[in-house]
Amino acid sequence: MRQMPCDRKRPRHRPMGLWMALALSALLVAPSARAATFADMPFSELVDRSDRVVQGTVVQTQARFVDGPGSRILTDVTVRVLQDLLPDGSGGLTRTSPRTVVFATPGGVVGDQGQRVPGLPQYRVGDEVVLFLGPVAQQANDTLGAQILVERRAVLGLALGAFFVHRDPAGGPAIVRRPVDSPLGDAGPVLGHVSPILLDRFTLAIRARRLSHDAQEAP
Repeated sequence: MRQMPCDRKRPRHRPMGLWMALALSALLVAPSARAATFADMPFSELVDRSDRVVQGTVVQTQARFVDGPGSRILTDVTVRVLQDLLPDGSGGLTRTSPRTVVFATPGGVVGDQGQRVPGLPQYRVGDEVVLFLGPVAQQANDTLGAQILVERRAVLGLALGAFFVHRDPAGGPAIVRRPVDSPLGDAGPVLGHVSPILLDRFTLAIRARRLSHDAQEAP
């Protein structure tokens, strides 16, 4: 007996690259990790605990496995320093100050594997940032070994010490925003609790707070 052809359409073959992209996309948005939660760190504490506060531009991001393939992923973020914001007697960035700072943030994509911690900011090349940084963890010299050019530090509070600078294309004043869901309390009369915060006022408040703190600590 002759069989009648089936009316069902055969599924179209999709390129392996497309399937890989879809799988990776699903991985990146899947809530496999708990969202990061942050206890408020007041502005005064951020300044007082910082060993260095810089304004700079993200020039590179590089994700890596911590303990081999399939393990936890960290992304190293490289920032080119535009200016130091803590008073040091010389008015900012000194001739011997490292012009490049590297810090690590949880999550990232390595090959076809990705991890993401909801609540943490994602850094992209070209982002302008203000970073409140802890002590130096590692230093690297230039090829002549004559001057320290690169240093590795940690952002205070994982991400509480990270602020993104937004500039008005029309030429208006630049503002800063902290991307994590935590208020910036105890900011003093200059900043108050107003959001967004003007970049100029923010940098002035950082210097004023450090000078005030140093005066209180002086014998």
